[in-house]
Amino acid sequence: MALTDAPESQAPTAPLFGLVGQYIKDLSFECFRPAFSVQDQAPVFDLQLNAGAEKLSDEQYSVHLELKAVGKAKDVEEPVYILELEYVGVFMLKNIPAERVKEVLAIEGPSQLFPYAREIIMRAIMDGGYRCGIIQPINFAALYIQQQMQAAQAAEGQAAVN
Repeated sequence: MALTDAPESQAPTAPLFGLVGQYIKDLSFECFRPAFSVQDQAPVFDLQLNAGAEKLSDEQYSVHLELKAVGKAKDVEEPVYILELEYVGVFMLKNIPAERVKEVLAIEGPSQLFPYAREIIMRAIMDGGYRCGIIQPINFAALYIQQQMQAAQAAEGQAAVN
């Protein structure tokens, strides 16, 4: 019997996680010193990342990445540039157990969005006149596990205080 002949009650319920759309919600590049003024000092930047998710409907969630790159040159105290990006993806989730939704959104959502956000950041830095090194991939599964462990330790510490 083909799957299409199966009654609706026996229809497959495979998990579905799909990207519906993605967009730049906010992008800011502030240049405090032009690249040619620090040319001999090849600025490096620290990348800060925050990620979160929000329920839009029964099956759709938005995942947002907030990234901040602060470029600094060796002999200059203040930053030479600051780049801020908020990048959002809308995802469809179907047939995913409720207890796994948070995990899927925290790992798979940012994992799919980050390569695009990374490209936007690198391009903006280069368009600002600076050389941009490679931004390494981020292991969002490891970050999620680390956050869960920290939360568990905090809960144990709180329980010990009470």
